[in-house]
Amino acid sequence: MKGLPAPERALFYLQIAILLALSLRLFLTGLYRSYRVFFTFNVLNLLQSVVLALIPFRTNLYGYSFMVAESTMMCCYALIILELCGKVLNDWKGIATVAARYIKVTLGIAVIASLLLLGLEATPTGPVAKLFIFERTIIASLVFFILLMGFFLVYYPVPLNRNVIFYSVAYAVYFLLKAVTLLFYNIGYHLTRQMSLGMIGLSTLCLLFWAVALSRKGEEMKVVVGHRWNRADEQRILDRLRAINDSLLQTRQN
Repeated sequence: MKGLPAPERALFYLQIAILLALSLRLFLTGLYRSYRVFFTFNVLNLLQSVVLALIPFRTNLYGYSFMVAESTMMCCYALIILELCGKVLNDWKGIATVAARYIKVTLGIAVIASLLLLGLEATPTGPVAKLFIFERTIIASLVFFILLMGFFLVYYPVPLNRNVIFYSVAYAVYFLLKAVTLLFYNIGYHLTRQMSLGMIGLSTLCLLFWAVALSRKGEEMKVVVGHRWNRADEQRILDRLRAINDSLLQTRQN
């Protein structure tokens, strides 16, 4: 990747190596069957990173290739949130159906809002800047949903396998960092390069975390995160959640 500053280039190549290791780990452990969107996202990310590494930086070809890659990743982000929602609410089908519906509607509204922002904000300097304005609104809506899932896990004592917890936590960090980076980029913050470098570094750490933490054994180990501060209320809260879920299932059937 000729032309890219040395720190970014080093992190970029490190990220490619970790993406390869993570993809192989998901495949060899058989976890790709349980996390199909996550696996597909990492393989696509790996392929696109390799292609971008072969294109000279600061050229029109690189810019357009980057836009195609980033647009593809945006579509994957939405599918990842839906997959996460399905994993977290796997035993609560009624709630999961309603949550997935609201996620799709909200993403549709976010797309429309993004298009409106392109017309209302100051004219961006180029197509990549326009893409970042569009992406900012999409990522913000995804952050909203992943935070809601986080609050759900903290409050409700729902047993989940360890892999789902690791999957959720790292993506919460990833989306939050990406949203902040895009916001500062769009408002012209003077430390944009430093934040971009930090984003690449921290996203690489997220990939490394998944490569190390996700395992076949993690699918069998159940963890309860929510309401650990008041164990006496656990059953009462679960009963209330079960009643809501059953009510939503009956509504859907009717």
